[in-house]
Amino acid sequence: MIRFASGCLSVVLLACVACGQVEQPLGGVATGGAGGLAAGGAGAGAGGQATGTGGSGGMNAVAGGSGGCPAEKPTCLTACYDDRIDNSALTCEAGQWQCGPGFVDSKTCGPNTLGGCTGQARFNCQPSCTETGSSSIAQCVDGKFACDAGWVNPKDPKSCPASCDPQLLTALCCFPNGKWQNTPCDANGPGACPDGSTSVPNQCRPTGIDVAACSDLDGKACSSSDLFCSDTGFCHPTCSCELNQSGQLAWLCLYPVC
Repeated sequence: MIRFASGCLSVVLLACVACGQVEQPLGGVATGGAGGLAAGGAGAGAGGQATGTGGSGGMNAVAGGSGGCPAEKPTCLTACYDDRIDNSALTCEAGQWQCGPGFVDSKTCGPNTLGGCTGQARFNCQPSCTETGSSSIAQCVDGKFACDAGWVNPKDPKSCPASCDPQLLTALCCFPNGKWQNTPCDANGPGACPDGSTSVPNQCRPTGIDVAACSDLDGKACSSSDLFCSDTGFCHPTCSCELNQSGQLAWLCLYPVC
């Protein structure tokens, strides 16, 4: 036994290697009980403060995540046909994560359900690399999002290389009546224009119409309702030959909102 004295403070320290106990007088601090720090018992003296993790197994009692569950948590869904994630009812029971009543673990969903593609970015599909007028959303097929047959993902470089971007194409396919379409594009890049059309840089005029800009035709007489005039680029109008209020065919130009 070793004694120290200073004023009114007296600390008594008793080391017991065999039992791992520390004797604690009034007002002192003790750490460990039976089994010492390794077992994490509580052994505070009268009025003292005990530190350490109590219970059988001491500091090493809890392993992994909360309540003994693995650190990796599941992704819970409202249903396998719905890709909305909701872990609000997630609980740890008997060392296993449970999504809770009314929810399913995405890993239990089939490969052809939305739940089977949980965590992947969904994308829109379109009929071709350059046709942007219509779209459909990708479906989960064999655990991966994919477009329906005959549709492509315009952001997939394997299906549509960067050279197929409608904003970057420098050529258009212009038909004799002034109607146009983007240059056909596939995984090999821009292709040839369809029969009956010609490749033009950025303007499409009907045969016999020579104007600097299609907007110059607005309100003027025209000969057929099958005529069109287009200037590509930002904020350019698209003009067509239509009946006006007087019942006469005339050019009508529609301007985009810029």
